[in-house]
Amino acid sequence: MTRSVICLVPWMAMTATVWGQELRPATVSYTHLGQFGKEAVRQGDACLAPPFLLQSWGWQVKILRDGDADLEVEGKHLRVHTVPLSGRSFVPLQEAIDQLGGKGAWQGDVYTITGLAQNLVFEGQHLKLETTLSASATIFRLEKPSRLVMDFKGASLVKGLKFNLPGEFRFGQFQPDTFRIVIEKPGVERLQMPDWKPGRTFDLDLAKLYENITEESAIGDIPLHQDKPLMKDVTAKAIIGPPLISGEKDGNATLTFSVTGNLAGRPSATYVDPTTIDILIPGAAAAPSILPELKSTLVKTVQFTSDSRGSIRAIVSLSAPLAFELSQQVKQIVLRLERPAAGNGQLDGKVIVVDAGHGGADTGARSDDKTVQEKDLTLKIAKLIAKNLTQEGASVILSRSDDTFIPLKERSAIANRSRADIFVSVHINSNKLSNSRSGSITFYHAQQPVSTLLAECIEDELGKVTKLPAIGIWSDTRIYQSGFAVLRNSLMPAVLLELGFINNAKDLKRLQEAEFQSSVALAVVKGLKVFVGDGSKENKK
Repeated sequence: MTRSVICLVPWMAMTATVWGQELRPATVSYTHLGQFGKEAVRQGDACLAPPFLLQSWGWQVKILRDGDADLEVEGKHLRVHTVPLSGRSFVPLQEAIDQLGGKGAWQGDVYTITGLAQNLVFEGQHLKLETTLSASATIFRLEKPSRLVMDFKGASLVKGLKFNLPGEFRFGQFQPDTFRIVIEKPGVERLQMPDWKPGRTFDLDLAKLYENITEESAIGDIPLHQDKPLMKDVTAKAIIGPPLISGEKDGNATLTFSVTGNLAGRPSATYVDPTTIDILIPGAAAAPSILPELKSTLVKTVQFTSDSRGSIRAIVSLSAPLAFELSQQVKQIVLRLERPAAGNGQLDGKVIVVDAGHGGADTGARSDDKTVQEKDLTLKIAKLIAKNLTQEGASVILSRSDDTFIPLKERSAIANRSRADIFVSVHINSNKLSNSRSGSITFYHAQQPVSTLLAECIEDELGKVTKLPAIGIWSDTRIYQSGFAVLRNSLMPAVLLELGFINNAKDLKRLQEAEFQSSVALAVVKGLKVFVGDGSKENKK
């Protein structure tokens, strides 16, 4: 594609016209970090940003020779095209934000970027919010009536999206860049305030907050009826010792970090990619010592990075994809690593069930004009996956090979009776508001470590070929408390793929393309090869 180049001298102080559209300096409001004035450019409805602006937000930016930008943002890897202006490369922010699952919109002359409040659940005594981009939380009390208010700056609500919460909970968009939750219930005036750091997950343990505390012992000099945000000390209070590895045998091992002092919150961990685990340890610092050499065939390196908010990350690099289970024990953080039972290095000989979602009278989701049905797309893609798997030497069982309805329980029962090694269910997504979401999601059941790894391996490969946002891997308990039946009832590692949104015009166009269907099928097979540790030449390309 031929791109036009203009010269702005100085470009920040004047407007110009390119491609028939006026260019002018723009201000960007990025999540909870605030406004960044006049470094970006507005072109029509597009907001174009220079790499140094993205880097000031913590993004890692690399401009490639072909003119594309390689970006790493909050553990996600994406690639977008750039626009040349005055001899420099600018990144179209909306293209990047779409891939991150966020929202970008003009508020007057300010381009506001927020993460989406994608999951808000109340289970047991826990209120949990998850956002697609980091947000900061402010929590305070109000009276008459007594209520607890939580403002999440940098987060926004998808219009029309509903969450199933008890009657004492209310939520909504307080400001364009602030999502608000209010708990109005007798007793909130006696609650201790949680110490939340900026992030993508916020967990409020109401069972602990409702303890019978006294004003003097729990709250000290802080007034009970406070109408201003409480400020918390974010200085690191705990020291994390160098990692020690033990119990390495048959592809399993345990990585242990000692903890001196008290952590500000429980550690969490996510995959950066199938062979890299990112452990976030809030309210901590690394011991000032040289990391020991890890004499391990499974763990290559462990690197610590810190931030200004009093937290550290331990980046664990593995020699092969491994499932993990993270726990906090007395004065220890323990990462248990597990090689999948199917991970003997090859697909040849594996029994894999490929489940085409819906069928028969159950059409599944449909396009807005009702002409495209989920059941037809899933069958085409499932057959392509099966064909590619058999070429790799795997034994494949299709839950359905024609337009037949198969009950949910029977789908997983087929896999269980066949003693399958892996179960993959193929679906197409939809939501209530057309064109509001785009991209792929790979689901695993509950918190099953091996299925989580399987989901990461496949979603990582899908993100390279779909040309749609890679939303990520989700536990099925985000959608239903008990999870999905086909995953819950499967006795082997199992995932459910949502390959795009059928009621999004861009996704729908891609979903119907033969190139998309064949690329997705190959990506699923490649993800399965990564999962089992297949080191063939084809897998390394």
